[in-house]
Amino acid sequence: MGREYRLCYSNLNTEVTLTFLRQHFTIDEASGSLWQVTLTDSENDALTTWPHAFIAFEDCGIYFCDNLTSLNASAIILRQLIDFLFQTDVKVRIEEL
Repeated sequence: MGREYRLCYSNLNTEVTLTFLRQHFTIDEASGSLWQVTLTDSENDALTTWPHAFIAFEDCGIYFCDNLTSLNASAIILRQLIDFLFQTDVKVRIEEL
């Protein structure tokens, strides 16, 4: 189990957010609404079969799970995602689950 967060917001365009994620990371659909996210040039890819993070789009925001596979990879993903959300003029509240 990893560290879980919810990025709460309203009125965010999911497709635009997925486009951002695809442009900056390696992203694959895991199942249903759950996405696997890894840094594109990660050195740790050969060390684990787990992605750096899982992301799911929920009614109230984005579920983010840091899989603890790398010291910095998930932090980089989370930071860039938060920065992207701030650029969309959406108010964001972060909850640890």
